[in-house]
Amino acid sequence: EKRYTPGPWNVDKENAHTGQVATCHGDYDGWYEVWTMEWSDGVDQEANAHLIAAAPDLLEALETAVWEYNGPDDDCPEWVAQAHAAIAKARGEKS
Repeated sequence: EKRYTPGPWNVDKENAHTGQVATCHGDYDGWYEVWTMEWSDGVDQEANAHLIAAAPDLLEALETAVWEYNGPDDDCPEWVAQAHAAIAKARGEKS
């Protein structure tokens, strides 16, 4: 089984870090780096690439799962709160 870099992953604009996971360059708004302090030996960069490539599908599936959940907001399962936080992070919003 291929190992991806464990989270948490962070995003910074135009700030280089040791152990970066990915760099995203833009034409007009500079560049962004995805990085983590959890960089370690034995990580398979192909596994990181597959995880990053799956991110849009994972976000869509998570949004659908949360939308399908119709329980009360004041007594929701822990996974719903975690899902809201992950969706906000994926959108670049504060949860």
